Amino acid sequence: MTTSTIQQNIVPTIPSSYYGVTAGTSSAYTIAPTATAKVFSITFALSCLASPTLSVGGSGPINLLDMNGVPLVQGALVAGETRSVADNGSSFIVMGVNQLSSTQIQPITATVAANALTVGLGATQIQFRSATLNNGVPNTRNIATALSLVVPNLASLGTINGVAARLAVLVLDVSATVQDLAIINMAGGINLDETGVITTTILNTASTANNVAYSATARTGAPYRVAGFVDHAQTTAGTYAAAPTLVQGTGGEAFSAFGSIGYGQTWQNVTASRALATTYYNTTGKPFIVYVEASVTAGNRVNVTVSGLQHGSVLGYTASNCSMTVLVPPGAAYSASSVSGALVNWYELR
Repeated sequence: MTTSTIQQNIVPTIPSSYYGVTAGTSSAYTIAPTATAKVFSITFALSCLASPTLSVGGSGPINLLDMNGVPLVQGALVAGETRSVADNGSSFIVMGVNQLSSTQIQPITATVAANALTVGLGATQIQFRSATLNNGVPNTRNIATALSLVVPNLASLGTINGVAARLAVLVLDVSATVQDLAIINMAGGINLDETGVITTTILNTASTANNVAYSATARTGAPYRVAGFVDHAQTTAGTYAAAPTLVQGTGGEAFSAFGSIGYGQTWQNVTASRALATTYYNTTGKPFIVYVEASVTAGNRVNVTVSGLQHGSVLGYTASNCSMTVLVPPGAAYSASSVSGALVNWYELR
């Protein structure tokens, strides 16, 4: 539906218009027009809180809605901006505010205290797929109250001491009125493309796997959205003492190339910092390519192991150099070996 169509539907006639600056609070705006009006051009003096209202001439608070007819989320109106607001007889529609825009960035938070990690999602509006997989009609949810989830001390989520990890923050659509947060270590290789539903496990001190989605209450077959991710590294896995290094909500361009091989990556010569028979981890949050070249004795080859699976090069029939190229998923462990050989080159596209 275009803006002009919406205007025709909600404002069939426009007796008069009004311009002014709001008074009141950030959740209960007020204006005092000098004449009856149906369309108002208003400068909002304060950024809004969730589900704000507008009172015109002391007539009482009326809900401010976006162009989809949904209550505004926190920050949908920014202090100092001017918007056209139309009275549709029961609510005020704020023109130009479409909270389902793909440019919206979800408001997530992540803090540490008492060796626990707390992640949160601010008031927002999200569309979820249907829990019925053969139904493609989405459900729009207005999350008016902020959600939070506490990862307790000892709940390592499968992270490793001193190794950077990326934790995905999920929002679950349990029902029309209930949404939950969940968290998962992205090193586990779980599919988070939002095309299906997810089952979660109760989050507690025993939550130590990297391929499990954890939530405060176990949920089965819940539609979900990735609200964002949190990057961090803890000296002791599961003891959340250091603050996250990056907290990023989905939306805009933040995830447009998320996980793409080659995007923002360059081939790097890391030979000086690598050794055979030593385990390394992909901590970049994206898949990358590893090229290893080493000398081998006759009848042997270079082997590269990724997540416990060994990949081998072509067998060397004489003493020579052999090479191997493999893809390393985010969070995966990888190492290289050569029987009675020495490392020659080690390159990574990262």
